[in-house]
Amino acid sequence: MPNERRLNYMEKVLAILVTVMLVLMIVQVISRYIFGKPLSFTEEAARLVFVWVVFLGAAEAFRRKTTISIDVLFKILPRKVQKVIEGLNSVVIAGVLAILIFSGIKVVRATSHVDLITVPLPAGCVYLAVPVACAIMLIYSFRNLVNWIKRKKKEEMS
Repeated sequence: MPNERRLNYMEKVLAILVTVMLVLMIVQVISRYIFGKPLSFTEEAARLVFVWVVFLGAAEAFRRKTTISIDVLFKILPRKVQKVIEGLNSVVIAGVLAILIFSGIKVVRATSHVDLITVPLPAGCVYLAVPVACAIMLIYSFRNLVNWIKRKKKEEMS
């Protein structure tokens, strides 16, 4: 079909993670209510996967520019001012994301020696979702900033 859109890598990863989370929850329900013996690891593993889905999903929403924004005041400003604010917005977002990356790395380091209770992974694996997702968003933010600069130069030339 010519109108079919292919999934990008992030969408594929998210689809796999959501499927894993769904399977874990189904196994939990079956083991608890049918066999009467709940598996101890499924709840914690599903929670770990959920955290990753949330943060990677936020990165994908950021890439698509579908995050929530309040643009009432922005839309009433003159077009030139809007363009300047758009560039400044990218810079501020990049700065905040950089702070979140470094803070997230500190948390991962602080929790890497503590193991999760039922899953044989360090607790830092849960918190690693923050710097990873923020790094992905930072890449998208730089891409937006580069595109903004290109548009600005193009407008100056014409």
